[in-house]
Amino acid sequence: MSLNSIRQRSSIISAIRECQSLGRDQFLARYGFGRAKEYFLVYEGQLFDSKAIIGAAHGKEHPDQGPLTSAQFSGGETTVRRKLNELGFEVRKISFATGGIVDAKSAATTQALRQAERQ
Repeated sequence: MSLNSIRQRSSIISAIRECQSLGRDQFLARYGFGRAKEYFLVYEGQLFDSKAIIGAAHGKEHPDQGPLTSAQFSGGETTVRRKLNELGFEVRKISFATGGIVDAKSAATTQALRQAERQ
């Protein structure tokens, strides 16, 4: 089981939809993940915890293997971000410590950051 076995964009979208339906904290609790520290998946103007989304997506694409746990893979630039980019998703590195976006591209992302901080 690895991130390399995730090949369908639809499995990521399915995990995003589940997160939207459950709410952030319930979704993270269901899959055993904490809140993202730096890397966020940007989808339809909202921010999502990238590692949790991809872990859940593995289970959607491979129900016989189930979701990946947080301990089964590392997050960040060379893993989660790379895989999500390969599947056509945008991932942003955001610094909550400074309250800003490291690679800001739009006002929509700034608004999404503020919403994520309030959740």
